[in-house]
Amino acid sequence: MIYENEFKTTVNQSFIKPINPTSFRTILSPKYSCKLPDQPNMSPQLVVFVKSALTHFESRNSIRRSWGNPNCFLHFGVHTRTLFVLGRSEFTGWEYSNIQGLVNEESSKYGDIVQFDFVESYHNVTWDVLRVPKPVRIPFSKCKPVAQLLSVGLRYTKLLPFEDVVIGLVLYKLGISPVHLDGVLSVRFSNGHIDNLISIHGFRDQSLFTSAWNELGLQNICKD
Repeated sequence: MIYENEFKTTVNQSFIKPINPTSFRTILSPKYSCKLPDQPNMSPQLVVFVKSALTHFESRNSIRRSWGNPNCFLHFGVHTRTLFVLGRSEFTGWEYSNIQGLVNEESSKYGDIVQFDFVESYHNVTWDVLRVPKPVRIPFSKCKPVAQLLSVGLRYTKLLPFEDVVIGLVLYKLGISPVHLDGVLSVRFSNGHIDNLISIHGFRDQSLFTSAWNELGLQNICKD
């Protein structure tokens, strides 16, 4: 297996060239990506990267008001930082300027936008996963270095439009078998008992998102 320089290397990497680019020009980046905005001398214990479509302004706001609100975790004594990873618009001219202008305003207001210089399209959605910062903590006392292996393996795996499928392919190459979790559902959300779920689809309608969040009863915990 191939490890980054911090770890053991069993393959001469000079003979193996990545098939995917390892970097893109940054268009927007928060001043304090891995620091607490209100306490820049402190680092969060958890940084969450959310891939997001350029024009999904309301979806991002819904996340900021709910589980992306750092107060949700602070209630349990954990400092967090949520960042949204975006590409750039495929439009040109005034359409590009209008959309990018709104994103610039959003970035200035919230300071949580990370935007890279690749055209945003469904085929390119995997770039969001590939480009987020690589883990650097020595993890041996905490867990297996799966995140580090994934960040390297993604560079040597042909990308597909479905980022979860690509992650599965990388795991297969690494000889890691995914474990099914009963709380992760591929079905879309419908009103019902969701307090025992880990993940679920179907929140394009933000009213459904709000309904589900209220059903969990966390809205008072996450108040500013």
